[in-house]
Amino acid sequence: KEFSRQDERTQSLLLYALAHRGDKAALPTIANAAKSSSKRVQVAALYGLAELGDNATVALLAQLIADAQDDEIRQTAAQSLKRMAGDRINAAIVTEVGRSSAAVRAVLIRSLRDREAYECMTTMLNAARDENVEVCLTAMNALCHLAKAEYLPEFVKLLTEVKREILRREAERTVLAAAEKFSNSENPVNQLLKAVKQDHETAVEASLIRVMGMIGHDA
Repeated sequence: KEFSRQDERTQSLLLYALAHRGDKAALPTIANAAKSSSKRVQVAALYGLAELGDNATVALLAQLIADAQDDEIRQTAAQSLKRMAGDRINAAIVTEVGRSSAAVRAVLIRSLRDREAYECMTTMLNAARDENVEVCLTAMNALCHLAKAEYLPEFVKLLTEVKREILRREAERTVLAAAEKFSNSENPVNQLLKAVKQDHETAVEASLIRVMGMIGHDA
């Protein structure tokens, strides 16, 4: 109650002070302030959540990012979600992916990319097959960002499964990103050749052949 009686300047200063002190007991107050109508207070609260937030804070931040009309609020909340420390944060993000709206799912997948959550690769691969195109595109962007040579078989499988042309082009990018991680002594084209030899529709075959050409290795 005392906090809510203060003017917005004082509230923001108090929020920064609580964050710097690492006062976990203040987390409910900070979380509530993150929904303030005052931008100044909200930004300070989001900073506090980056410092003190826990797995229970994930849903709040993701919803704030999805709903934000202000670029600074959206970016600050995204940075907070990226910076939050804790062994269970990534697991909490994965949980929220499974029960959130499409807009929030996209936000959460982007946060896994930003947090370089390699252990959540299965979640990102599943999201790349989401019914919502925006979620698919966000997930494929994350796959490109986190690509490793060992992921190539899964990325090729994804490429053979997508139906929409816009998604197929993005899936091609994931394959290329993984192929670039191969050492000079290895040939990623072999994985694509295996896929080409299977029975696929014409558009998929054309896509696989196009990617092989872009990789630049001799088959």
